[in-house]
Amino acid sequence: QILNIRVSPPSAASSLAGRLITNLLEPDYHERLGLGARHGAQDVMAAPFFHSVDWEGVAAGRHPGLVLPPTSAEEELCIATAIRSFEPTERARALVQYREERESSPVAVQKSNKTGDWLPLDRVLAGPRVVAL
Repeated sequence: QILNIRVSPPSAASSLAGRLITNLLEPDYHERLGLGARHGAQDVMAAPFFHSVDWEGVAAGRHPGLVLPPTSAEEELCIATAIRSFEPTERARALVQYREERESSPVAVQKSNKTGDWLPLDRVLAGPRVVAL
């Protein structure tokens, strides 16, 4: 059933980002960006959202990633120590609270018709839980 649900982009997304999300999540395989009888990844790379990306530079490794890994053993030790200092009981409490919050207010997804119903993506991603009917 998930294949028949259309998801709308988050309200905070720019129009270019929204169009990209919509095109990537198109239920019809033949119309979906990056798939079908088109040019695959080249179509995604050519999407207006990515117009300022230097794809050759990305392929050559000239651009740093968004998250840089620790550069020294000292930094790795600091991260490991911080993780170990988190009490298991605190983790368990946080997990229980997270599950309770997710289960307390489910987001119902209606059966979709042939063309599919639209459900806001920010509700799907940020919402407590999705229940397929």
